Amino acid sequence: MDELADWLGLPGSLGYLEREKKYLELEKMYTISEYFAPREGEDTHDALIRSYPDLLRERLQRFRSLSHVNIPVAPLDLGDGRTILNSIRTHLV
Repeated sequence: MDELADWLGLPGSLGYLEREKKYLELEKMYTISEYFAPREGEDTHDALIRSYPDLLRERLQRFRSLSHVNIPVAPLDLGDGRTILNSIRTHLV
C-alpha cells in the first residue's frame, strides 16, 4: 500500500491528476470488470444484486491465481483466533 501511496502522491502534486485517473481506471477494471452492466430496463440496484455474485467469484479466482497458498475457509473455527492461526500454520508447511 505504501508503494501505491508513493506513486499516487498528494493532491496538488505534479502529475497527481493523471495518476489518479489511471488508478481509478484500473480500479474500475479490476473491481467491476465486465460483470457489472445494467441490462435494458434494469436499475442500478437490481443490476448490482444480479452481478455481485459473479464479481465475487471472479475476484476469488484472480486472488487465488496470485496467491502462494490457498486455505479453505470451511473447516476454520472462526470463534477463536488461536485456532485459526494454528489451522493456517498447517497449510504453510
